[in-house]
Amino acid sequence: MPLRGEIRLHCGGSGVKLRGMKKLLSVCVLSMSAVGVSEAEPAPAQLKGAVVVLDYTHAEFCTEVLDAGTSGWVGYEQARRSKNGAAEAFNTTVLGIKASRRLLPISSPGEGGIYTYTCKGGDTGEIDVNMWKAHQADAVRVVTLRFDSPTTATATEGVYHGNYIGTIRNIRASIQLPGASASVPDSELSRLIAELEAQKYPTAMESRYQQRLLALLRRMAAGEPATITDAEGKGSTALHCACELSHVELVQWLVNQGADVNARTASGASVHDCVCGKNAKAIRHILRKFSAGK
Repeated sequence: MPLRGEIRLHCGGSGVKLRGMKKLLSVCVLSMSAVGVSEAEPAPAQLKGAVVVLDYTHAEFCTEVLDAGTSGWVGYEQARRSKNGAAEAFNTTVLGIKASRRLLPISSPGEGGIYTYTCKGGDTGEIDVNMWKAHQADAVRVVTLRFDSPTTATATEGVYHGNYIGTIRNIRASIQLPGASASVPDSELSRLIAELEAQKYPTAMESRYQQRLLALLRRMAAGEPATITDAEGKGSTALHCACELSHVELVQWLVNQGADVNARTASGASVHDCVCGKNAKAIRHILRKFSAGK
């Protein structure tokens, strides 16, 4: 018997059309998001310029293999540590659950951004993810928000990719309105900051990159997006600094949070130009995977 609120999508093989899949995901995620909602707040008419922060710490994940019909709900930590071949690849590359938090900067449909928002009526809004711009053109992603205050909501998410459907429920969402600053706890980011603070680098140059990176990560912990730049570092992003330090775990975390892999400093240095050190090969692989057109 399906779990209460579980999405069951039965599709006719790998030939399912993405447009129809998006409509199906939207309907199913909307129906699942109604489960367990006790208080409602009218959904905002628009969120242009806002940043929606999805916190997966207490979420539940279900990956369904379409041809086998197998599925099961697991918590965030279990899903993050999955070692199950193709399912693990789906979880990490498509669902992006190696990071406990995702930032979604909202743009208007005509602006060409990745994330656009539509009010669906009542307490419900929907975020459509342009998977072509997110470099997963053969995938469909829908995030549905049910608002319990003007700046907080419970989110559910549906993802279709190849022969897999991933669904996520019980996501907590906070909405950072334009011009507002909010502090969003993130245990994974706190851990990375603590580890970086404890790291002793042998050269003065590496120490400077370390301090710049720490400053940017602390700003992100206070609610700023992963695309922020360091004025002292002449337009360096956290991703530039992490590449300079050959910190592969931070590089992976930053791209999962929406860091711009094509960003350049004021002098024109790209993120790719900054890759060096013992983890250079692994970092280049991550950047290639997330680069535009890949």
